[in-house]
Amino acid sequence: FAVYAFKNSNGEIILKGANCQELLNEAQQIFNWAFKLKDVFQDTPLTCNYTHFLGIKWGFEINISKITPILVKKYLNYRPTNDGPNCWNSTLVMNKISPFLRYTSPEEFSFWLKSPLCREKNSKEEMVAGDVIAIREYTGNFVDEYHGLTYISPHLSFTKNGLTHFNSYSLVPTDDVFKSYGVKEGCRLPPHQKGCQKAASVFSCQSFEQYISGPLSKDLTEALEEIDKTECAIEQLSMFGDKKNNKSLYNYVDMNVDILEWIISDLENKKGLNEKEIFLIRALRFKINAIKSQMRLLK
Repeated sequence: FAVYAFKNSNGEIILKGANCQELLNEAQQIFNWAFKLKDVFQDTPLTCNYTHFLGIKWGFEINISKITPILVKKYLNYRPTNDGPNCWNSTLVMNKISPFLRYTSPEEFSFWLKSPLCREKNSKEEMVAGDVIAIREYTGNFVDEYHGLTYISPHLSFTKNGLTHFNSYSLVPTDDVFKSYGVKEGCRLPPHQKGCQKAASVFSCQSFEQYISGPLSKDLTEALEEIDKTECAIEQLSMFGDKKNNKSLYNYVDMNVDILEWIISDLENKKGLNEKEIFLIRALRFKINAIKSQMRLLK
């Protein structure tokens, strides 16, 4: 069956479909995802309403605004002002691995999936709402990241197709994403059939905040705080602004990039770092490189 999600003129998130019970099942999965993200804490009773679409008999609709993750409510169907924010970034942000919307390279996406925050699921494990799906392309001995999405159910996933400002954030049928990216049926979820040129891997991830809980060195804490401020500013520029009309914000990011480059280089040269500190410094390096890439993409 097909489920369609959209934001109406009042900013409410609506699910539409032919079967009321199936819509309620999908709504439950969206609540599970929002609960995992700690965006909602209490389930809300939902009702199906009979509806028409463009005057044609359609079926039912449910208003899921009260049980939807905060960023989905804010950005569903939204198109950024600038090129840059992409599928890999939206997947990381919607799992609270990366806090801000901006360009993410395939190398950074792969870095996080291989990190202590994420664990690849095997074919015997049940998929749950909020799992990360990484579509990868296999060429000989090479594996390249191809697309990223957040799984909600077999019928619905959250993604952004591409990095251009023409591409919006969307809740779409999961199979439609696989079809769009040329992933054959036997390659969509583990176990994969032999000879897949493109195949999907599934990951369960914790948030960055969960991972860093506990004491950190003063220098590393300050660096993480400073890069958060800079990423917040680059999100404002990439999603809503431009260099010409936001010159002071652009200059702030530009100046902070130079400062952060020095701070990160200094951290990289420190002796006696533990495994967690080494990982976090590598994360800082990926973040600063992403900020620089996003700056080049601003209008």
